[in-house]
Amino acid sequence: MNQYLLIYRNDVSQEFNPSPEQMQAIMEQWGAWHEDLAKEGRLVASEALQTSGKVLAPDNSITDGPYVESKELIGGFTLIKAESIEKAIDLAKGCPLHAGGEKIEVREVMKFEF
Repeated sequence: MNQYLLIYRNDVSQEFNPSPEQMQAIMEQWGAWHEDLAKEGRLVASEALQTSGKVLAPDNSITDGPYVESKELIGGFTLIKAESIEKAIDLAKGCPLHAGGEKIEVREVMKFEF
């Protein structure tokens, strides 16, 4: 099976402020989805990202990132195994974040031989 990266893109113009009860429900759905992927042997890794970071330019200058002009923020990722990009997209459709209106970019990981 190939590996696919699911990249979670948050729309920064939309305010996300769930109640504690809503957040608990979201986390339960998130956990169940990950558990299903793990049981099927498809889950490789999954992490959320901090909202800020640093950008290293080719001249070694460092600036705050991500870029302020961006309308989307990468909120996290999940790395999965799937037979095809179509299957990876089907698996992404089951993600609770997708059901909540979030965009998910699906990209195949390139294999390098070292």
